[in-house]
Amino acid sequence: MGVRLLAGRGVGGGRRARGARARTARGAAAAFLVLLAVGSTVSASAATLGGAAPDGLGAASASNARTPAVTLEWQGAPTASGWTVGGVTVRAEDSTFAAGDVVKLTAAGASGAPCEVRTTTRASARTVAFDAAAFAPCGAVAYDALSAVAVSVSGARAAVTTASSMGPVSTALSSFMGAVRNGDRVLRTGYDTVVDGGVSYLSQLRVAVTTGATGDDLVGERLDVALRAADGGVGPRFGGVVSAAPDAAVRVVVDPSGMGERFPTIVIDPRAGRDRGSWVRTADVTGLAVLLAAPQRLGTSPSAPAVSLASGTIQPPAPPAPRAETAVDAVAVSAGAAYSHPPETNYTNGLSFCHTFTVTNTTSQPVRWTVTFDTSLPPLWGLDPTAAGALSSSWGFQTLAYDRSTHLWTIGGIDQNAVIPAGQSVSGMQYCVEHVPEPPVDPSHYRWSAAVVPDSSDWNVQLRIAITSDRVWNEPWRVTVDLADYVCPASLVGKSITFDRVHATPVPGSTTRFVLTGTTGDTRYVSASHPRDFVFASFAAGDGGWRQPCR
Repeated sequence: MGVRLLAGRGVGGGRRARGARARTARGAAAAFLVLLAVGSTVSASAATLGGAAPDGLGAASASNARTPAVTLEWQGAPTASGWTVGGVTVRAEDSTFAAGDVVKLTAAGASGAPCEVRTTTRASARTVAFDAAAFAPCGAVAYDALSAVAVSVSGARAAVTTASSMGPVSTALSSFMGAVRNGDRVLRTGYDTVVDGGVSYLSQLRVAVTTGATGDDLVGERLDVALRAADGGVGPRFGGVVSAAPDAAVRVVVDPSGMGERFPTIVIDPRAGRDRGSWVRTADVTGLAVLLAAPQRLGTSPSAPAVSLASGTIQPPAPPAPRAETAVDAVAVSAGAAYSHPPETNYTNGLSFCHTFTVTNTTSQPVRWTVTFDTSLPPLWGLDPTAAGALSSSWGFQTLAYDRSTHLWTIGGIDQNAVIPAGQSVSGMQYCVEHVPEPPVDPSHYRWSAAVVPDSSDWNVQLRIAITSDRVWNEPWRVTVDLADYVCPASLVGKSITFDRVHATPVPGSTTRFVLTGTTGDTRYVSASHPRDFVFASFAAGDGGWRQPCR
């Protein structure tokens, strides 16, 4: 590297001596200028992001063989809007930095003055690190505006030979340059959530590399994900070195969703290693910023860019679907419409009923209305309103949709009721249902008590039961009663017990305990409007030995 020029020969001893002294002086001066030129070139290479190319050496050859290559390992510092340079580690490949070496790194963006940082090594080392504090004088160096980086290494060792030809000039000099941003890679962010205790948490963060990399390419690179807090600041940060191990905290997989997407995806579980109290609530974050940085080797031709960026949004958890208390309360009503109905009462002694309702247009424009119900709730108890015979009658509406998996039933107007004029209502719409599925018994929905009828005689002992409920709609009841709690057990031995208005099933292994349920069309169901209070059992004790306490 460099240019070598040979000086002409002189004749005569004195002349030769004077020529030699002159050449020696000129050689020393030239050597000084060469060193000055080389040093200036190194300094200028970082400032201009150009290559170190010693020139103007005159009649001398120059060699700047030094570190054959360096690798940059980029770190990021998250901000509310993206990533800034949080540090760079410069690693000498197949060599070391010598004590006294000056390592300079210059980062340049699309506009503005380049940022140069430098350090002098105190001892031989493979790496030199520039932390965030080193970049502080430059202000925040944003990755999304960073275009190129240059690294130069200069040392104090130099050997100048002042022979007639000036000889070689040896310096400790290296310079490297490369692009920072990787425009070939396209990243796509994603996330999953999990609901625990009624709260939505982030359960997985995903960064898919849709172009520019294979799964093997990503192993060993570093991924950082910073969440954006709901208050506009920087939220929690996750990341690490990408691994191919399936149980690694930061791992690369292919087709993680099972949807046939064959590009590699980096997966992080933000809950890993954290107790539930430190999980990230979905409602506390609004987005995420991604920095994917590969170790960047400079000194090869061409050097590959290192950094890929991406950002994404995190949607707030959807509010829980309105949960109606009953199937006649709406879980959803179309915009501009209001649904209402009169207070409900049980019109029958069973589960069949009729329901009347009104839909009102609350706007100044015509409204095509819909109302959705959850038929899994009382008083429909899972009825499929589209099944044959489910609705014994209906008026003023039609079924638009019914989902058997969710029991959501959506209705809308029909004919002149389909669109409601501004400010008007459609009232008197109604449906009646029969063959409602019987719901399961829920003992928390009713109360019961039993007692001996006060005017019972030795020959006609009667037991009465009362079942009450605060529930609007009829529901079945079931109780287990032990007759020995009310009359002396000895008085029951060998006696014929008559049960009335109930089905009484003996409890296995007992002669006094029975499971009672009501009879259909009479005492089968209970509600606030249908309390049950009746004599359910009687027997002839004889000789007055039936009273408690026993004689």
